[in-house]
Amino acid sequence: MTFTITPAKRKAVPMLISLSGVSGSGKTYSALLLAAGLAGKGPVGFLDTENGRGSMYADSPGIMAALSDGYEIAEMKEPFTPARYSEAIEAFERHGCKVLVIDSMTHEWEGHGGCSDIAENNKMKGTPNWILAKREHKRMMNCLLASDMHLIFCLRAREKIKVMRDANGKEQFVPIGLQPIQEKNFTFEMTLSLLLEEGTHRPVVTKCPEPLLPLFAGEQPLVTKEMGRKLRAWAEGGAPTEENPDVLFKQGIEYAAQGTVAYTDYWETLTGKQKKLLLPKHDENKELARMADDRQKKAEGGASSPGLDFNQLKGIPMKTITSAWLALALLSGCTQSGQNRYGYQDVGQSSTVAFGTVISEREIDITGQNTGLGAGIGAAGGAIGGSYIGNGGGSLAGLLAGAVIAGAAGYMAEQAISDHKGIEYVITIEKGETITIVQNLNGDEQPVKPGHRCMVQNSGMYQRVLPADNLPTAIKRPKKIKVID
Repeated sequence: MTFTITPAKRKAVPMLISLSGVSGSGKTYSALLLAAGLAGKGPVGFLDTENGRGSMYADSPGIMAALSDGYEIAEMKEPFTPARYSEAIEAFERHGCKVLVIDSMTHEWEGHGGCSDIAENNKMKGTPNWILAKREHKRMMNCLLASDMHLIFCLRAREKIKVMRDANGKEQFVPIGLQPIQEKNFTFEMTLSLLLEEGTHRPVVTKCPEPLLPLFAGEQPLVTKEMGRKLRAWAEGGAPTEENPDVLFKQGIEYAAQGTVAYTDYWETLTGKQKKLLLPKHDENKELARMADDRQKKAEGGASSPGLDFNQLKGIPMKTITSAWLALALLSGCTQSGQNRYGYQDVGQSSTVAFGTVISEREIDITGQNTGLGAGIGAAGGAIGGSYIGNGGGSLAGLLAGAVIAGAAGYMAEQAISDHKGIEYVITIEKGETITIVQNLNGDEQPVKPGHRCMVQNSGMYQRVLPADNLPTAIKRPKKIKVID
């Protein structure tokens, strides 16, 4: 067996979070708020072992405000075996949930059919078979650790005591406070463990990774959706623990490219010193985040398409209109330019290029109403002139006889183009500017991954992002050809 050893890098990982407390401490309500922040726009699942009590919060004003789309729920009846918990987790995963709340995880240990029953019902020579029970429990734990969802476990808690011997060897019973009711090593597997105080519902941190400690400094507020958003920001990319300006700048751009919410969450995870180091780029990143929000709104249908006033077509022969329509449909519907696919208009054209580094890339859906391919129409036999305006809106300067129909070509071309996949790149070019480019994704084309060198090809018609790792960074100056008489 061979091992590949590489430098350690922070990776996005799903979180395992436990909320423990006595009855009435606010475990279920707090778990749903936390799940709302962790999920972002993804669906939240709820595994209910408490005889339908998980549905009681479906019409709670606070939960409805935090989870506008509600949450998905499934009830689990006895027996509460570890294997059934594993089956339920896999079912929610297949359902597409991003976060799963399990209320309660205590049943797996003390409920009917749980580990305690497994040990008692399979005694060996009168002794509870804890070897079998813990084997089943470990199998379930392996399932939890392998899940791609964020998991939040609600655990009941009770006062416990510890038997100790004093200096004289006499046994004494020492209270150790509230402890979660689960296998003793369960909380060791958690990313974060909170104990909710009875009455106040405030969280007391019992386990927390060092980078998250600033989120829980000082007197703790109640568990909120905002707390979940901060945890998501850390889990998906992680605030850098080092105070390296270059690392902070790169992280800031990556989060800003995801929008204002993602960048704000990232900013709030930084220490005061880290914020001071990032401050020179803060306004620039906020503007980049705002632009990302605008693109997202347009992708979701927020942008209006230029309307087509058919009254403007009066006086133009039907044959001319039909010819123009066919030209637009044919030119826009044939192929999509991409990384490895060029249109006929690109042949014989020279392009200027700029080199840079890909900061982030993500797959997107390009719809027929917001394609940005109006400029790709070009000229059809010298009759149709196109111009590219804004993000995906096209307009015609004229139709054949010189009749001006503003917005008609953009409208018709967009309707003619079918939905397809694309890639949105955020790139810092050699001059230090950060730009975004949306590129069509055709067939088996492989996107240029973040951190890799790229070449931005600008032909004036279609900007194309190409991999450039294989290109040299320095060459000898080409020699001129001398003309000798």
